[in-house]
This record gives sequence, structure tokens and C-alpha cells, in this order.
Amino acid sequence: MLAVAQLYLRDVPGLAGPPGADVLQLLWCPRDHRPHYCPSPMLRWRRSADVTDVLTEQPEPEVMEYDSYLPLPCVLYPEQVVEYPYEDFLPRDLRKRIRTWEKSSGRRYFSELSIAGGWKVGGYAAWNLTDPYPMVCEDCGADMDLLMKIDSGEWDGTESWRPLEDAGPENEFNEHPNRWQPTEITIGRGYALWIFTCPVSFDHPHGVSMQ
Repeated sequence: MLAVAQLYLRDVPGLAGPPGADVLQLLWCPRDHRPHYCPSPMLRWRRSADVTDVLTEQPEPEVMEYDSYLPLPCVLYPEQVVEYPYEDFLPRDLRKRIRTWEKSSGRRYFSELSIAGGWKVGGYAAWNLTDPYPMVCEDCGADMDLLMKIDSGEWDGTESWRPLEDAGPENEFNEHPNRWQPTEITIGRGYALWIFTCPVSFDHPHGVSMQ
């Protein structure tokens, strides 16, 4: 298993874990797994006080499906953004109004206002590869919540999602090509891996979708 992300609850507003846990560790098997043919994630909620031996280097498995499943270590700078639901879930009359607004403004609801690009915790899920389908817990049948999105890229130059550290006209996207793929992770043909969890119990299995 490869370490992919480590999040401290104190750094991510709205991220909640089991009683006593203050850190979430995401690992995955770096080989394609059915039915989505993408890495198989594993979630570990832990108490940071219990972690006594910290690894200085990430162990690498002898066999991986692709090098693009091996994350390049980097530091996270979390920031909160405002998202809106995927368009298919909006009332029909609102979708018509959005279409009118897009034509008059030259902007796009999906890419500029709805779902933020890049890695994220919480928010709304996108269904641009398939039609939306229910994400329900296998144990209790509850509708699951989006926990995390593992994207093949980060900031793509869309002004709405410009990172705070890149604010200002001097920080143009073309001057920071590594902003697009700082972790060097690629899911499928440049898609994203969406991880869902059950709101009833942290012990229930998570769900995944590749979009």
C-alpha cells in the first residue's frame, strides 16, 4: 500500500472523524482494481499521539500498475471555496436560467462555479464521465457523502479556483506549469477518483467513483 495523503482534522474545516481520531491517512494499492480499473483506496483514522515512528521515506512496492500511481511528495495548503451542485441535480427552470447566463456572460457554470478542480475534501461530486448514479452504503443502504476527490490535476488556470498563494496578475498560470500536476498522479485518462463514506458509521465500507 502506498501513502497518498495525510490530513489533520484541525487543518480541514468540516472534516470529522471517529471519536479520538485527529488525522486521516489515505493509502491505496497502486494497481488497477475492478470495477473502475483504478487504484483501490484504504482509509485509516488515527490519533497522531499514537504515531511514534515517522517514516522519512515512502516505501515503494516492487510492482505498480503505472508510475502515475506513485505520488510525488508535496505540502498541502488547504483553503475553503464555495461550490454549487452538479447541474443535473438542479431544477429544470434553474438550468435554463444558467444556460441564458452562460450565453450572455461567456462563462461556464460547471468549470467556473460548480465543482472545484484539483484535490479536495467534501463539497459536491461531478458526474461528467457517466450519468449520476446513487452512492449508497453496502452495509446500511444510507446515501453516502463525498469525502475526498483525488484529481489528475490541480489549478488549470480557471480564475474562479485560483489558489490564494497565486493571487495577483504577476502569477499567471502559464508561468507555473507545475501547478497543473504537482503530485504527478494520473487517474485513468486524466480523470478523478471520488471517495465516499457512510454518514452512519465510520466502520462501514467506503465507495468510489471515477469521473
